[in-house]
Amino acid sequence: MKTTLKLNKQEIDELILAMEQNAEMAVNLELTLSNWLAEFNNTGLVQTPIGTVKMGENQYNKIIEKKRQKEFGMIKPTLTNPDVILEMPSRAKDGNITERPSSLLFVKTFYYGGQVIKFFTSVTVRKDGMEVVISNHVVTRKGFNSKIKKSVLAYKNERLISNSSKVRSTENHG
Repeated sequence: MKTTLKLNKQEIDELILAMEQNAEMAVNLELTLSNWLAEFNNTGLVQTPIGTVKMGENQYNKIIEKKRQKEFGMIKPTLTNPDVILEMPSRAKDGNITERPSSLLFVKTFYYGGQVIKFFTSVTVRKDGMEVVISNHVVTRKGFNSKIKKSVLAYKNERLISNSSKVRSTENHG
């Protein structure tokens, strides 16, 4: 469900609870070049609920450099079936140019290592007319809470919408 809402504290708390209750088991997928190509092919294009995104050219190496290989299996599901997509104000790093003053954060919750819930994020910027993934990483519950307070909700997965929030959403927004 596409949206552009700024959430209040109660809505944020309810959303985080719904995300945790709908967490999926993380796929343990070894980061190898052949697995990378199986997930993202030579083009690096991925279909998401809001359109096509492209994996940044250095993402494979960045995952290795940052020692995030164990998180590899969470990347594609986060992009193709996110819990939420947030739009958060941001600026390009020195030497980089983006086409809007914000980033999109694709976020999905996973069970990892048995019972620990991870909020996995894939961050995109608009570059050359396309959303390009520039980072993939886990954030804590507290970190996600902080990010959502600074963001607008651009997309919410329908599986997170309870009957009560559907009614409340209709009452509050038309």
